[in-house]
Amino acid sequence: MTVTTPCFYSPLIPDTVEPSGESICVYPEAHRGNRLNAKRIVRYCLYYQSKHGGGDRIPKEDLPVVYHPDYFDDVAAHCDLAITRDAIIMLPVIEASWLFPEKKTIENSFYAGKGEGKKPEVELNIIEGSHDRTIAVLRRTRNFYTLDKSTAMSNEAVLCGCEVLIPSPDGGWIKNELAHSESHSLVMNPIRDMEIAARFAVMAGKFFEGKE
Repeated sequence: MTVTTPCFYSPLIPDTVEPSGESICVYPEAHRGNRLNAKRIVRYCLYYQSKHGGGDRIPKEDLPVVYHPDYFDDVAAHCDLAITRDAIIMLPVIEASWLFPEKKTIENSFYAGKGEGKKPEVELNIIEGSHDRTIAVLRRTRNFYTLDKSTAMSNEAVLCGCEVLIPSPDGGWIKNELAHSESHSLVMNPIRDMEIAARFAVMAGKFFEGKE
């Protein structure tokens, strides 16, 4: 992803550096195992644990954190430690400075993503390639179809002025009301996001203090 606002940059830790005993390592659910050999691990579940996480159990020694309320029940079912909805922490991930509508010259664009099913029966521009190119397409797209009900691309599409459509139970296509309602809340805001990050840090600190 291209970041255009300097305050959103985070320092990078070289791959060769191993975490110290005091370090807390945050792994997304798609990263299975413990490649860094960390002693304190947070499993930040950005999707269903039964999907990207391969259904792995999250041991009671690790702290589970859930990105979105939709994933909570699935993640909780894979935890050896009982968790409450306090474990849901949505850190905004979208930088909106390059997400804006342009003249709509593309009627319909399609992205399959993690979903399964049939494409809509309309003429489609298939989205593929780099993220920069994808955003350029979304800015000019009127209707964005996707089989993936959880992709952040839907939120980006909303901010680019698209109508976002997902499969309906009857086999048709309906407006993704969730994407349209929550997209602006997922835009990064340094002041607000520091408060969310602080809550994340306090939760992790208290959890691991209790393990020592």
